[in-house]
Amino acid sequence: MKKNQKAFTLIELLVVISIIALLVAILMPALGKAKDQARELICKTNLKTYGTVAHMYLAEQDNQFPSAWNSLRKNGGGPYSTAPLDGPLWEYLGVQGINVCPVFESVAKMKGFKTAPSFTYSMNILIGWDPSSNRYMKNATKIE
Repeated sequence: MKKNQKAFTLIELLVVISIIALLVAILMPALGKAKDQARELICKTNLKTYGTVAHMYLAEQDNQFPSAWNSLRKNGGGPYSTAPLDGPLWEYLGVQGINVCPVFESVAKMKGFKTAPSFTYSMNILIGWDPSSNRYMKNATKIE
């Protein structure tokens, strides 16, 4: 090294490192908030897709709701069932991952769930149910 070539002093390096650390500390909460907002947006988009799928299904099935229990699996089963996703609504959804909310996934990891559910959104089992006949209504437009 040449005699008159200047180098950074230890103090200057520490000041630069502390400024970088300060900037990172300021930005981390903002990045976490942006990540949470992205997860929320994905959830909202998934729910909108489910609503669109329900409208498509009703239009093609003469306004008859599918059974909520069998809507994603022909033989029923809850979110932790290993049965394939092959129900009547799944034909319209058909994209793996759209049926699990990313917010739930992060909570499940944090809580230490051993297995991930195959779906986290579901339909109210009483939608389209006619208690007087004890069966699902044939025509959803008759709901009052």
